[in-house]
Amino acid sequence: METFSKLTSMLLHALETREPTVDLLDSFVEHWKSITNYYIETTDDSRPVKQTDIPWRLKQMLDILVYEEKQQGVEEMGACLEYLLQHKLLETLCTLGKAQYPPGMSQQVLLFFSKLLSQMQQPLLHLVNVYKPVQKLIRLCALPGSQTEKEEAQFLLVICSRVKQDPHTLRYILEIADQPAARTSASNQPQLCTQASNHRTETLLPSSQSEPPASSPVQSEPPASSPVQSEPPASSPVQSEPPASSPVQSEPPASSHVQSEPPASSPVQSEPPASSPVQSEPPASSPVQSEPPASSPVQSEPPASSPVQSEPPASSPVQSEPPASSSVQSESTLLSALLQLTKSQRGSVCVKAYDSLLLLSGLQSGSSGEILSDQTQLAELLAGRLLELYSLLPVESLDPGQVQSWPHTPWSSDLRSEPRASDHTTNFFSWFDFLDHLAREAPQVLTAKVSQCVRRLWLVDVVQPQLLHTSEQVVLVSTSVLCAVVRVVQSSSLLDQLVHFLLRTQSVTHLLLQRCDHISDQISMVSLSLVDELLQKPHRDILDVLVLSSLQSRSYLSPPATGVDDRHAETSEDGEDLEEDPFFSDSLFSDTQLPPPPPPLSSGLGSTSAVVNSFLCLVPVEVRSAQLLQEGGYESYVHDAHTLVTECQTLSVSWDWPITLPAPASFSGEGEEFFEGHLLKVLFDRLGRILEQPYELNLQLTAVLSRLSSFSHPLLHEYLLNPYIHLSHCSRSLFSVLVRVMAELMQRIQQVSNLTDRLLNARRHLLGLSHNVELEHLTLLRGVIVLEEFCKELAAIAFIKMPLDQN
Repeated sequence: METFSKLTSMLLHALETREPTVDLLDSFVEHWKSITNYYIETTDDSRPVKQTDIPWRLKQMLDILVYEEKQQGVEEMGACLEYLLQHKLLETLCTLGKAQYPPGMSQQVLLFFSKLLSQMQQPLLHLVNVYKPVQKLIRLCALPGSQTEKEEAQFLLVICSRVKQDPHTLRYILEIADQPAARTSASNQPQLCTQASNHRTETLLPSSQSEPPASSPVQSEPPASSPVQSEPPASSPVQSEPPASSPVQSEPPASSHVQSEPPASSPVQSEPPASSPVQSEPPASSPVQSEPPASSPVQSEPPASSPVQSEPPASSPVQSEPPASSSVQSESTLLSALLQLTKSQRGSVCVKAYDSLLLLSGLQSGSSGEILSDQTQLAELLAGRLLELYSLLPVESLDPGQVQSWPHTPWSSDLRSEPRASDHTTNFFSWFDFLDHLAREAPQVLTAKVSQCVRRLWLVDVVQPQLLHTSEQVVLVSTSVLCAVVRVVQSSSLLDQLVHFLLRTQSVTHLLLQRCDHISDQISMVSLSLVDELLQKPHRDILDVLVLSSLQSRSYLSPPATGVDDRHAETSEDGEDLEEDPFFSDSLFSDTQLPPPPPPLSSGLGSTSAVVNSFLCLVPVEVRSAQLLQEGGYESYVHDAHTLVTECQTLSVSWDWPITLPAPASFSGEGEEFFEGHLLKVLFDRLGRILEQPYELNLQLTAVLSRLSSFSHPLLHEYLLNPYIHLSHCSRSLFSVLVRVMAELMQRIQQVSNLTDRLLNARRHLLGLSHNVELEHLTLLRGVIVLEEFCKELAAIAFIKMPLDQN
C-alpha cells in the first residue's frame, strides 16, 4: 500500500511539473529571422519558394498572431503584432513579393496578406504600416501576364471586405486625400471618360512612378534581434533601404550601405527627417547590413521630391494620407485592377472581382458614396467596360431576332464555369446585368453617376449614331439590343436614363416612333417591340409622353348639343363618318352584318354587355373562322385579359392616376384639329393596313394596342374601349379605325373565291395543324384572322375592366 501511495505521489508530481511556456514573441522573431537568414545565406536564385521553408515560416507567424489576439482580446495589441508593425515586416514582404525572389514569392506574400487581414479581428487597415504596404501590393495586382490571378483576386476581395467593415478606411485604400477640393472632379474631365476602356497598362502609368519595375532589386529588413551582420554575395537581390543623397530615383548607387533597422537607442521612424529624402529601393549590387549605424533612421519611402509621396518630410505637417494629386493613382490601382480581373478566363477569379466591386460600391455609411462618385472614376470605368463589350458584338453577323429575345443573363451564371463563355453577346448582357445589380445596391449618388455615364458614354455616343446608320442591319441590331436591355433592366436609376434617352431625346423619340411605320417591316417590328417593352416598365413618364399628353384635353370629342351633357352626346357619329368614308357604302353590309346600334342615351358610356358586343359584332359573319375549328369565343381570352389588366394596374398603382375623366377643353367652334400623338397615329395607320401586312407584324401591332387598352387610366379607357363617344371632326378612335377596316375587308373578300375554305386552311396552318397552305391571298386571310382574334381580345379586356372601373 505504501508503495502504491509513493507511485501515485510521483505521478501527481510529474503531472504538476510543466514545461516552461514558449514565449510567443521569441518564437515569432525566430521565424522571421529564419526567413531573413535565407536571403543572407542562399546562393541559388532559381530555387522555387515552395521548396524552401518560407511558406511554413509565414504560416507559423500568422498562427502566432491569431493565437496571440485570441489570448489577449481584440482591445489590446499583442507584442508580436507590435513587432510586425514597428519593424515594417509587411513592407519588406511586399518588396520581396514584387521581386519574385525566390520564384513564386509574390504568391506567398499575397496569401499571407489575405489571411492576416481576414483572420485578425481587430481593424488594421487604418494603420500606416499596414495600408502603405497594402497599397503597394495592390499595384502589383492584375498586371499583364500575371500568374497569380487567383491569389490577387482573393487578396482584393479581403481588402474590400475589410473596407466594408470599416468604411472610414476607404480613403486609405484608394489613396484619396481628405481635401477633395484640390482635385478636379472626375465629372469635369470628359477626356478621362474616353479612356475608361483602355488597356490596363495605360492606367498603370501614374503608379509606375512610385515603384520600380518588377525586375528591380529587392530589399528586406531583418529583425532587430538578429545577431547576423553579414553581406550576401554581390548578386543577391536582398537589400533593404537606399541612401538619402540621391534625388528623385528608385535605385541609389551601388556604394550605398543598406540599413534595415536602427539600434535600440534610435526609435523606429515612419517619417524621415527633412534632410533625408525618402527613397524606395537600391540596386542589386548594394550590400546588406542587418543593423544600421546609430545615426541612420529607418527609411522605406520614396524621396520628398517624388511625384507620389507616401510620407512628408519632417518640416511639413504630418500626413497619414497621400496628397490630393494622387487620387488619380487610386483609380489606376484598386478599381482598375478589379476591372481587369473581371476579364479573366477563370470563373472563380471573375466572381471574386465582381463581388469586390459590389462590396465597394455598396458602402452606405458616411460619405463613401460621394467618395466613389466624385473622387474616383468608378462610374466611368464601369460604363467604359460596357462600351468595350458592346464594341465586340459582331453587328454584321448577329441575328436581330435572337438578340431581341435574348434571355435574362444573370452576371454570375457564366462565371461558375471553367473556362468562361466566350460569346460576346453573353458577356455584354452579363455585364449589363451586373451594372443593373450594382445600381440597385449602391448609394443613390453613385447609382445616379453610373447611370448617367451609361447614358452618356454608351447610349448617346455609340447607340444613337447606330440608330441613324444607313445600314438596315446596324439599325436592327442596335434597336434589338435596346429591346433586350429595356426588358431586363430593374434598376430605377438605369431605367430613368433609358427613358430619358428614348423618350426625352427629341431626335431619338421622333425616330423611334417614325420607324414603327417604316418601309422595312423588320424595322417596324423591332420598333414596335421596343415600344411594347417600354409599356411594361414601371415608369410613369412612358405613358405620359407616348399617349396621355395628347389625350389630356379630350379634344377628340365633338361639342355636345345644346343642353345635352357630353356623356349623353349624340351617338350617330360613327354612322355619319362611315357614310362619308369612301370605303363604306350600304352595299357592303347586309342587315345582319351592320355594326351594333348604339345604346340608348340613358346608358351613358354603355353597359358592359353592350361594349363587349360592339367589338364582337364588328367582324362580319362571312369572315369568322374560329367556330369552324370549334375554338371558343371571347371567353377564351378572359383569363389572359385578366392577367394583362392586372399587370398594367400593378404598374400604375403608384402613379396617382385620376379616377374620373378630366373636363374637356373649351370648345371654340373652329378649334384646332385633334392630334392623337405620334404613337397612336402610327398604330392607327398600321391598323388601317392590317389586311396587307405580314402576320408577325400584325401580332406585334395588336399586342401594343391591347396593352394600351388594358391600363386603367380613364382617358385610355374612353378613347380606346368606348365605342360610343362622339368624335370631333377628323378625329378617330380605335373603334372607328376598326369599323373602316371592316368596310375595306368586305370590299376585298368579294374577290376571294372559296373564302370559308381558304380561311379554315389558313387558320389550321397558323395553329400547326396543317403544313399545306395556299399562297394566294395568304396575307389577306391571315389579316382577317388577326382582326377576328383582336376584336375578341378587346371584348375580353372591356369585360374585365369595366366592372373594376365602375367599382
